[in-house]
Amino acid sequence: MLQLEMLKEQGQQLSQQKSQISMQLQEIEYSKNTIADLKNAKKDTELMIPIGTGMYVKGKITNLSDIITTIGGSVAVGKSLSEVDAIIKERESQMLDLEKQINIELEKLDAEGRALVSELQKDESKTAGSAACGSNCGHKH
Repeated sequence: MLQLEMLKEQGQQLSQQKSQISMQLQEIEYSKNTIADLKNAKKDTELMIPIGTGMYVKGKITNLSDIITTIGGSVAVGKSLSEVDAIIKERESQMLDLEKQINIELEKLDAEGRALVSELQKDESKTAGSAACGSNCGHKH
């Protein structure tokens, strides 16, 4: 029973990680769409810049050759549009790989859980059968 609880806990943790990856993949998709739009944009094009949940400020594009991106921690650097596009694709690839790994782990946990439940059920039926007949019944259990 303790093993079953541990498997369930691991499954829940992996499911939470998978949810976080799904959210990151949605953000990446939004970024890909934005970069695609920016590739066609001209200087002084007016756009809505997101500043929070459902909130935007109007702005104009002044420079598309220097897009600021975080590279880890609190470090941000300027990158070209094509460099940012490559970074986004790399991040997407990493997230998709992580998602695949988590799916494989979830499948393993599921198989282990089913095997454990099956084993517990066999043990219960053996115990129940022996108890019903008594120790000197003469049946094979």
